[in-house]
Amino acid sequence: MGSTSADRQARLRWRSAILPRGAAGALSITIVRRSDGRPAGSRLRPTTRVYGLLGPHAEQERLREYNAWFARDQWDGVAVPFVADADAAGIVAAFRELPVSGWHIHGETLQTSAAAAVDEMRTARAKVNAIVRRADGALVGKWVESPDEQYELWRGEA
Repeated sequence: MGSTSADRQARLRWRSAILPRGAAGALSITIVRRSDGRPAGSRLRPTTRVYGLLGPHAEQERLREYNAWFARDQWDGVAVPFVADADAAGIVAAFRELPVSGWHIHGETLQTSAAAAVDEMRTARAKVNAIVRRADGALVGKWVESPDEQYELWRGEA
């Protein structure tokens, strides 16, 4: 089966999302895997929504969980790791243009910093652990209590 123009566009979009090795927020497409162990790239399309897991280390269990839910629900989305220990607001702001459709943020320093990047806060806390992009492009920050609640937030705003 040949590569279509849409396939090539998706690959170019993903290549442009990968930052230089060692850069804050850099991700390696080789570690983005589906629950069955195959690379997630085998199902990426120009319409695939990207959901970032931002924290001081890649949460492999959470990545597997979210990607398994996307596959189970036939949702055109993929969760990818963004490893950083500072400047969550800068990272979230930088990925507005690609765009990243939502964020799961772990680590108190990053959660506090990320609050500065959102357009609307839906929490009384001064920090957020969940961000979702609305259809109008605005970023909404929220505090969620579980991965299930995070996933439903992402799906509900799409």
